[in-house]
Amino acid sequence: MIKTRHTFWGRHFWGNYFLHIIGRHFRSVPVEIPELDSQRPLIALGNHYSWWDGFLVYYLNHYYWKRKLHIMMLEEELEKRKFLRSAGAFSVKKSSRSVVLTIRYVHELLKSAENVVALFPQGKIESMHAGSIRFEKGVIRILDQNPHAQVLFFVSLTDYGSNPKETLSVFHQLGDYTSAKTFEDQYNDFYRACLDRVIDVLPASETSSPLKK
Repeated sequence: MIKTRHTFWGRHFWGNYFLHIIGRHFRSVPVEIPELDSQRPLIALGNHYSWWDGFLVYYLNHYYWKRKLHIMMLEEELEKRKFLRSAGAFSVKKSSRSVVLTIRYVHELLKSAENVVALFPQGKIESMHAGSIRFEKGVIRILDQNPHAQVLFFVSLTDYGSNPKETLSVFHQLGDYTSAKTFEDQYNDFYRACLDRVIDVLPASETSSPLKK
């Protein structure tokens, strides 16, 4: 497997680049997020709807999660773009014995409360309008082996409304892991509830987009 290789220059470059490109492409990024426990490591589980997802995860971590970021990528994709290791990427190779190494690596990362591991549980890009998300077995094994970690669901959805630039809305909800089936159902209930919502202006109690500042 390929491990993350954080560097000072990598954090500086990717931080500026990702935040710039998100701000340039989207009209705003309204975000709803609950209070997180800073004393526990974090697993962030999100829907994988486009190639923007990696950029978004960096954005969310910079402004909201505020941890040392690690993002799981398919090994064949990271092999082509190893420079993304400095942005927090590490690899998984599905249907191979090396999956065990990836799961062990994640377990080591989650021993520290300063870390967040971002996963896309469906393991592939699917339409944001899909009725449900099916979790890969490897994600379930990670959850099983790290009951001490805080789990945060996030769902990202885009909408143009009456504007030429998209609004990217991101919803968060804390997850309560008890079993694989109930947890997948829990995420999908949250996912479908997000699909039913349309955000124009967030209430004052919710978090506004840094792009509007």
